[in-house]
Amino acid sequence: MATMASYALYILEEENSNLRRLQTSLDEPNELQLRQYVERQIKRLLSQSGFVITTQLSESSPDSMCYLSTLDSKPESEICKQKFIVCFVDNDVEKHLDSYPYPSSLINFNTDSLTLPKDTTFILESWYMECVHYINRCVKIFGDDLAILIHAALFNTSIKIDVSVESNDNSQLSTDIERFLLAGSITGLIYTDNMQEVSTENNNSRDFFDAKDINLTIHESGYKFSSKVTNTACTKWAEIITKDESDSSFRLRQHLEDMKLKTVQEMNILKRIITQAHRSYYDLYRAYLYLVKCGNADVILKHLYNGSTNESDENTKDIIIILKETYLNNDFMNNN
Repeated sequence: MATMASYALYILEEENSNLRRLQTSLDEPNELQLRQYVERQIKRLLSQSGFVITTQLSESSPDSMCYLSTLDSKPESEICKQKFIVCFVDNDVEKHLDSYPYPSSLINFNTDSLTLPKDTTFILESWYMECVHYINRCVKIFGDDLAILIHAALFNTSIKIDVSVESNDNSQLSTDIERFLLAGSITGLIYTDNMQEVSTENNNSRDFFDAKDINLTIHESGYKFSSKVTNTACTKWAEIITKDESDSSFRLRQHLEDMKLKTVQEMNILKRIITQAHRSYYDLYRAYLYLVKCGNADVILKHLYNGSTNESDENTKDIIIILKETYLNNDFMNNN
């Protein structure tokens, strides 16, 4: 039976679309069954690399999820004309493996023989801990400060990481943070392929809707953020995640997905109220009350503003700026 997390790496013989095993952690019967499944996906792999199939490696084993991707060797490799196919296998079919980032260090890897370099073997063997458990590590290290990462992810704030002491653990933490920010971003949900997030036109608006980069210094005794900007909603989501005692990476990831869905829903609700506010001061007040209630005002207003790219959206932009000014002024008054 396949282990909880396994892998297989193949060389693709394109002339006959056969796979030749290069390295695997599966036993022979399971590997053979997996290879047969993957060979049926060759045509799709050559046109769409990076997807998940469900397989059953033996009659007595449960269904498994398998993430498939093609890899190209570097030009200097003696077998550079051949493609490689990597398969990551997990026995839990409820896990959405296609939503996780996979080791970019495998892309264009270099091998000039049928023996893999030790670093490539290590990446393959540690793929599950590397690609799935990054959320657990961030939760453990940052605790309540996870709210800062959540806000940075939702707001698209760049975090510049300064590692004062080079170590494998610190390098791993840098990678984990990057993956966490990617997992928590809603950019892919609200901006289409032909509509990227736009910059604001004037300095006043830029001050409202753009955040300064956050510097994160990692040192021997811990870490330090240069800014701890967050909001009520992000703090609540951080509490939900840090108080989850299941220790399941997939449960934690689902909390992030729920957070993103909730944010998009709040954006859509506010957008409808703002449309009504074009004709009614009362609806403008309703929009303000909704922002106060949701606790995620800066994130929602920023993305609504940057999503208003047409000339017909000028009234919407003006209303968003008014809402932001009112929210900032009242927030200042309440804190003084």
